[in-house]
Amino acid sequence: MLSRAYYNERSPETFDPLVAVDEKHIAELAQEAVEQETGKRETSAVKLVTIARADEIPDGERKLVNVDGISIGIFHHNGNWYALRNSCLHRGGPVCTGTLAGDVLQCPWHGFQYDVRDGHLLTDPKSHLDSFHVSVENGEVKLEMPQF
Repeated sequence: MLSRAYYNERSPETFDPLVAVDEKHIAELAQEAVEQETGKRETSAVKLVTIARADEIPDGERKLVNVDGISIGIFHHNGNWYALRNSCLHRGGPVCTGTLAGDVLQCPWHGFQYDVRDGHLLTDPKSHLDSFHVSVENGEVKLEMPQF
């Protein structure tokens, strides 16, 4: 039998739950997910991965790499280095293979546009591609991969 809640009144549940639910644990998992998604969660370690020699990727060019099963686009753009996850937020298309005009990276599948400098979606700046820190040391391009 279904019951309806009118205003603040609720009918008492007349059945026993199928399983016990640890609501505290669920709340902790939800908080961790929010912190990880918003970038407020500190990772326990960072793995530094050498991906190329700096002279292999001239300014204005990019290189796709696969690190730990994750496809990442490395961009040498206007003298700076950027790294974005190669998966469009719309349908998972290979966004890092799209056209780059100015600072705008456009997914080749459906035209979603991102700022290559930080990966934010131009139509919704709160949405963004995963980005990774890139550095150049002794002529080698290095990518910082978080370890959870």
